[in-house]
Amino acid sequence: MNDIQQDGINDNASSAVDSLVYFSIKYKNALIGAVLVCILAGVGAYFWINRQADRELEAGLKLSSVEQLLQRGDYRTAIKGDREQQGLEKIADSYNGTQNGEMAALLLGNAWYSLGEPDSALAAFNTVSMKSPDLQAAVLAGKGACFSKQKEYGKAADNFEKASRKADNNALKASYLGYAAGNLAADGKEAKARDQYREIIAKYPGSAGAASAQRSLWKLSGQE
Repeated sequence: MNDIQQDGINDNASSAVDSLVYFSIKYKNALIGAVLVCILAGVGAYFWINRQADRELEAGLKLSSVEQLLQRGDYRTAIKGDREQQGLEKIADSYNGTQNGEMAALLLGNAWYSLGEPDSALAAFNTVSMKSPDLQAAVLAGKGACFSKQKEYGKAADNFEKASRKADNNALKASYLGYAAGNLAADGKEAKARDQYREIIAKYPGSAGAASAQRSLWKLSGQE
């Protein structure tokens, strides 16, 4: 009986080995193909990561050369570039998806705004995608400033409120909420503007934003 059972086990084991050999032969090309796909995917990911690092570095170097132009207020050259260096438009377009490329787009929006061209600034801000909450808030504030310049005060207030909620820094939160309140007042919503000024004073006591909110509140109340 044991011999019969042992023979059965051996037969089953032999059958399993035969099946495995058959499977390996039949699907050899598919198995090799699957391994190659995994290898190629790994190699591709390696080169992509390194290429992204290279692009990040390239964008950073080009961005640093534009910084001097921005500091001295040469916004037009900073935007368009010259024979010696690329401008923010080109850097933002060429290095889209890198952090420095996104920073270039953010600075591009600021530069257009500084030149008094809110439409172009808004178009630039709409392309930016930042990871840092404070930089995300800066983009929203930039949009708010553009809408305010266009006298679309309701949209401006909305973007500044979003910027205040998004920012991590309390000083920025207070400042953006103050801009939101100012635009609400310009939009004829003085009661809501007063409420926001009071909120700033209560939530961020001692801050520059709170001091500014207090002055604005006095002005709305006719005390200045």
